[in-house]
Amino acid sequence: MAKKQKEEEVKPEFSMSMLKAGMAKAGFKLENLNEKNMGPPSEWINTGSYILNAQLSGSIFGGIANTRITEFAGDPGTGKTYLCLNLVREAQRMGYDVVYIDTEGALPEKVDMVNIGIDFEKFTPVDEIYTVAALSNYVLNLIVEVEKLVEKGIHPKILIVVDSVGMLTTDKELNDTIKGHDASDMGLKAKQLKKFFTLTVRRLCSLSIPMVFTNHVYAGGMYEAKKASGGQGHIFAASSILFFSKSHLKNDDEDEKKKTGIVAHSTPHKTRFAQPTQVDFYIEFKKGMNPYIGLEKYFSWNVCGIEKGKLYTQKDFDKELTKNSKIADYFPFTFVDNNTGEVKDLVFVPSSTGRWCIKHLGKSIPSESQLFTRDILTKSVLIELDEKGIQPEFKYPDTTRLFDEDLFAADPDDIENE
Repeated sequence: MAKKQKEEEVKPEFSMSMLKAGMAKAGFKLENLNEKNMGPPSEWINTGSYILNAQLSGSIFGGIANTRITEFAGDPGTGKTYLCLNLVREAQRMGYDVVYIDTEGALPEKVDMVNIGIDFEKFTPVDEIYTVAALSNYVLNLIVEVEKLVEKGIHPKILIVVDSVGMLTTDKELNDTIKGHDASDMGLKAKQLKKFFTLTVRRLCSLSIPMVFTNHVYAGGMYEAKKASGGQGHIFAASSILFFSKSHLKNDDEDEKKKTGIVAHSTPHKTRFAQPTQVDFYIEFKKGMNPYIGLEKYFSWNVCGIEKGKLYTQKDFDKELTKNSKIADYFPFTFVDNNTGEVKDLVFVPSSTGRWCIKHLGKSIPSESQLFTRDILTKSVLIELDEKGIQPEFKYPDTTRLFDEDLFAADPDDIENE
């Protein structure tokens, strides 16, 4: 008995340092992932659209993660390249240099890119990459050069955009085409893409180099949803994947057939930072992308003091209430007459057929085009909207309480019953 107690006393307790030491002797190293920037993103890059930011990160002040891979896939003409250029502009404003690998020859003229806000001092276009092997070689060499800089204490901020992986081919397919052979091999391309992501993703993330790539989609079987090209490798590599489809904006004037832009429908195919929620955003051909459009779905009087409805004087409201006793929501509203400047005490009743009423400005506006401006959607309004309206809908809930030890503790009554 004494011998058994002695053996129990000298038995060492396990610690992670013991395992690390043993692995180090074998030539392996266990590192803290957070030390290698593989933990939560340290910053988010704005997409240029508040609602897309929410879809990707759970907050309108988020966007794409700086330590992750993001994919935009969709039909032609759904705004993928345009969205990438908006992302480039916002990244440059945050101090990023951008490497833009254009495999489609889809970049617009320089003057148009300047109009979007692209800074060519921080923009490196690469347009001579046609194969997966060439892409892999280029990105791996870039990684090596950045790692050399990091060893010297220099930490560059770089964003890589690949537009698109769908247009890439393989060396074999390229050579066969030159020889006049029709030998398409999508299986080989999928394998090479998977290898490319396997070799680059962790190293890019550890260096805080975000990569965004666009992709094509194709119809699956008769009852299957559309799929992105390139096999499965890109699906495993990307932390966020959005699928875009579109409809067209029409003119409000007499020429109803004239198309003035697109309505892009963004559906999350994979998301690690926000609850999967479909959103819409507009791209007008003449004005571009308004960053506020898409937020109106989440406006309400209680959330941010903006909602569509009707205004009544107290007398008229009392009359309306006798006609319609089902009115549940109504709010006192201090209204400023735009024409006379007179301040009136009115009652606001939410209604789908009314005008947009703005509590913090004390006025109403007739159309959405006047709503989506910085003068009305101020920083304080956006903060309130994000906290009360957007994050509850998009952000993953806090589940830490589900793992509270008290929840797993035995109930005293159960113990007595046993």
